[in-house]
Formats: sequence, C-alpha cells, structure tokens
Amino acid sequence: MDASGVPAKWAVRERLTFIEARLYWAGHVNRADLIEQFGIKIAQASKDLTLYQTLAPANIVYDKSLKTYCASERFVPLLLKTSADQMFAHLTLGDGWIGINPDIASVPVPARAAPDSTMRSLLQAIARRETVEVHYQSLSRPEPTWRHIAPHAFGNDGRRWHVRAYCHLQSGFRDFVVGRILAIRGGAPSSVSPDEDVAWHETVEVIVEADRNLSPAQRRAIETDYAMQDGTARLPVRRAMLFYVLAFLQLLDDEGKPEARQIRLVNREIRALTGLSDRPDWGVAAESD
Repeated sequence: MDASGVPAKWAVRERLTFIEARLYWAGHVNRADLIEQFGIKIAQASKDLTLYQTLAPANIVYDKSLKTYCASERFVPLLLKTSADQMFAHLTLGDGWIGINPDIASVPVPARAAPDSTMRSLLQAIARRETVEVHYQSLSRPEPTWRHIAPHAFGNDGRRWHVRAYCHLQSGFRDFVVGRILAIRGGAPSSVSPDEDVAWHETVEVIVEADRNLSPAQRRAIETDYAMQDGTARLPVRRAMLFYVLAFLQLLDDEGKPEARQIRLVNREIRALTGLSDRPDWGVAAESD
C-alpha cells in the first residue's frame, strides 16, 4: 500500500479508481456497475466498495431509498486527477467510466496522415537511439528528398503529428510532418544526443489576455472562458513548439477584429523565438526547412 493506504496491486487500484470516477462524474455507483465493467463477482464488488469507504469515508454515502452509493457533498478525489479533458477522453473512448452517455459532436476536419507503419518505425528508432533515412516531401522543395535523421520525440500542433529529429542534411534539429514521410529505410546507432536539442528542452511562457478593444463585459466573458487569473492566462510551452502554439491561437500577428481574435499576446517579444523573420511565409515556417 502507498501512504494513503491504497493497495499497490494494479487491478484493485483500477477498480477503486473506477468507483471514484463514477462517484465524481455520475454522482453514484453500485455493485452492478463494477460487475459490468470488470466482470467480477458480487462478493468482490462489495469488497471493493467497502474498501473505498474505508479509504475515503468522507467521499461516499449509501442512499437506502435509491439503494446505491452516492458522492457526498464533501467529496475530495483520492485517486483521480480530475479534468474536463479526462471526462471527454473517457466519453470519446466509450469505456464506461463516466456512466453517462451524452451525444458528442466535434468539428470535422480533413484527416492528416500518420501511417501506423511510419509511426512504428520512428518510435522504434527513438527507443533504440538510431538514425533512419526518410524520403520526405517538404513544402520548400519541388521533389521529395532522402534525409538522414535521428528522431527523439513527437509533437502535435492540433492538426497533425510531427517527429522531432536531428537532420544531418541541415546539421540541426528540425520538425518533420509525419504524413509527408513517404518511406523509411536503414537504421544505425545515432551519435546525436536528444539533450543537444536546446529548443525542445527550453520552456518559454506564452501570456495572453482578453483583447483590450473588447467591451468590459466581453473581456470578463473571455477571462472566464480562458480561466484567466488576474486578467491573464500563462501557458508554458517548449520553445520548439512555440510557432505552432501561436499559430493555433491565431497570435502570430496582431491583425484581425477583436471579436474574432478574442485574445491578444501580452509578451509579443517571444514571436522572435519562432524564427518567422527568417522565413518567407508561415506555411514553410511550420516545415523542417
């Protein structure tokens, strides 16, 4: 058991976490929920619920009229790291953890390629600290070229996957869009350490506030929507990902109507860290070269 008394055995912790998730999100849980989710016997489900009551007595009460266990008003998560993102992840997976199944719709966007075979080869190269050759179609070159790269991490800009790698052709760390890798070959021990990728390991802070040209009421709405503290939201970002974050938030420049932009960049000097002044256009800036 850990310091909180929670058993170390994974299966037990998983069932206890499920109990807590149902209590937190749905407001109630019973033996039938555990039996359906884990395929256990009634006796084991009762034992799990009793154990949770012992570990977190202030979180759970038994409602005799409903014949179910309910979350108390004093509920404080013991095992869960609760967040709306976690809730939506469970709802999207349909894994039964939430216990409520509302309709969910999202904005359809064109699919961006990230072939399983490509991701697998890159992942294994990272694990083995190897270099590979990739046949890559860049926006800045008319024809695909073979690149000798040493991958060490993945990044996502909200639309597509990138692999972060040292490019021997350009003698520096670059981002390669996974969907533009047409083929992979080879594999040899890499002499490049991921620790040398300073931009990947360095963190910068993006500070945003509600656009000052909005009305006071609109600014309050935006500050609430973005969970701002003292009028600002602060986002820690890997410097290598800064361009993508600013592009996603539409903060690469100060143009646009306040109602459409909603937020503005407070520390505008960090735009210089994206290298935009050295690039002909932002589409190419998002590329490896």
